[in-house]
Amino acid sequence: MKTFKAFFLPFASASLLGVLTGVSKAEHVNYTLLNGDSISGKLIEKDSSNDLKVIDHKYLGRIKVKSSSIFYPKTKKWSGNLEVGLDGSSTTSSNSLGYLLEANTKYRDLVKEISLGTRYDFKKTSESGKESITEVNKALTRVRYDLSIGDAWTSYFSTNYEYNGINKIGVNDIKSSAGLSYKVLDSAKAILRLSTGPSLQWIDGGSDCHKESSCGKTQPGAFFGTDFKWSINSKLKLLLENTYNTQLTGNSLISNRFISSIRFFPSQKSNLYTSLSYENIYDQIKEPSQEHIYRLKVGTKF
Repeated sequence: MKTFKAFFLPFASASLLGVLTGVSKAEHVNYTLLNGDSISGKLIEKDSSNDLKVIDHKYLGRIKVKSSSIFYPKTKKWSGNLEVGLDGSSTTSSNSLGYLLEANTKYRDLVKEISLGTRYDFKKTSESGKESITEVNKALTRVRYDLSIGDAWTSYFSTNYEYNGINKIGVNDIKSSAGLSYKVLDSAKAILRLSTGPSLQWIDGGSDCHKESSCGKTQPGAFFGTDFKWSINSKLKLLLENTYNTQLTGNSLISNRFISSIRFFPSQKSNLYTSLSYENIYDQIKEPSQEHIYRLKVGTKF
């Protein structure tokens, strides 16, 4: 494989210094009761317990409220989606068309988040200049674990395994990373998260693996990721994700994966949706090194 000149993208680093003043402030609370009434005020923590909440009301003064009479909305910890559809892809040496099945699930509570995802693609590929058609398989499994260390900060660990029968270099690809994440935005309508940390990458397999010195070896590197989710309105949702990796040894080869997807929900009474997505993959180690993928899918949330 032709070796390209290595590129490094500058990473901006910043540090935050927290100042502890030792001064405690009363927390302002707003409770909704089981009978439909609501009451607000400053929570007196020293006099409150799991069974009894004592608050200081602006007009009524000190009020005691039993915890059993407070309505606590249930939060959904598990969520996921299932998708099926068609996809087409093109590289410098081939064009492919096939179908896919994808499933994702997520667990989230106050301190941690676990994401699991898997996708299987079956494709029929024709190489440029040839009439023969080859049937190939592609698969991707992703795991990520985030642990909260602050209001917007988490420590994370992620690992991805990808199998691509099309590649002449890099049929098997494992990327793992651990580091810090920061949520620039975190609201009901939009979430923007940045992640960065050291990484390890292992690529192996393919008829031309012996031509690339990095093939079959574990390479240390650096990872930078961005993912953005935006609920444009009740029917449209935009998802963007970009992951960048660079090796820290040898020729400092880089890889980048960009995914964009828009989901359309025809009815607010149903979890069914349609999705149109585009994915661009560039990896200097692999052959072919670049791939464009288009997907049309039907899915459901659960």
